[in-house]
Amino acid sequence: MLRQHAMSDPETDKQLPQDDAPEPVGTALNADQSDSSAEAPEAHKELLRTDEYTEYLLHSPLEILSVLRQVAEHGDLVTIYFNSGKDFLLTSLISVGEDGIRLDHGSNSEMNRRALAAEKLFCITRHAKVKLQFILTGVREDTFDRQKVFAAALPETLLRLQRREFFRLNTPITRPLICRVRDQYRRHQCRRRGGHRSTRRHAI
Repeated sequence: MLRQHAMSDPETDKQLPQDDAPEPVGTALNADQSDSSAEAPEAHKELLRTDEYTEYLLHSPLEILSVLRQVAEHGDLVTIYFNSGKDFLLTSLISVGEDGIRLDHGSNSEMNRRALAAEKLFCITRHAKVKLQFILTGVREDTFDRQKVFAAALPETLLRLQRREFFRLNTPITRPLICRVRDQYRRHQCRRRGGHRSTRRHAI
């Protein structure tokens, strides 16, 4: 049985009930699934209040379009929360343009119907290790490549929670990078003594 928690609407700050469960991994869950371990992700932990992260909000349609296109091209999974956070489904962006976006239908037809009836869809994804969150309104059913999809206008804002200005990169083990650091103090001493300047080499 799912445990109820309070969550906040990121826009209205109203307390909303939410099921407690682990974050989804890879596949969508059916509403009638009998496995007790297959519970909804914790929306109250996943959803962020945008008024607390205003410096990370994108407002430019061109910037939002660029970010969502990268998500679509990379095939990143998108978790959609609706019905006060009690329902969710997993999908992916399949089309992004100035005329709007399209997302795949989920695997469960009842969840798709509920999503279409919802006033707002809270969408969360991660691209290049950066969390993204946006809200879709006025979602309708459309067809794309002869398949039923969700269609909506571009979100008015997009939260891109990128706190770091620099990122760690994995370097190849077989070909380590060499960092050469000149010792300015020893270089100055060598000049005074007529010696050769030194260069230290460090493997990263």
